[in-house]
Amino acid sequence: MDKLNLRKEWELRITDFKASGQTQTKWCADHELNIHQFRYWLRKFNPSELNKARVSSNSNWLSIDDIDDQTGTGNSLSVKVAGVTIEVKPGYDPMLFLDVVMKLKSLC
Repeated sequence: MDKLNLRKEWELRITDFKASGQTQTKWCADHELNIHQFRYWLRKFNPSELNKARVSSNSNWLSIDDIDDQTGTGNSLSVKVAGVTIEVKPGYDPMLFLDVVMKLKSLC
């Protein structure tokens, strides 16, 4: 593919991404594109857009509302996200916790 056609293809991709409302990571995963290559082209079309997108996509922090010892078996951690509370106790299954967090991330 020559440079002109490559540039046109990426212009269409960037336009599609902006209209999608998705994060860069999600959009690239859905379109099977490398996130670093995507950001390279995004920067070529609009250098300031990359920094804005990084801030918005990487600023979704979760708050830890409280750490308590309600069970008597040791510390537990309650994480509240969008009205959902996840209680993590000693001996928890890390893979299950990761699955739950990833599912919540995809829904939020």
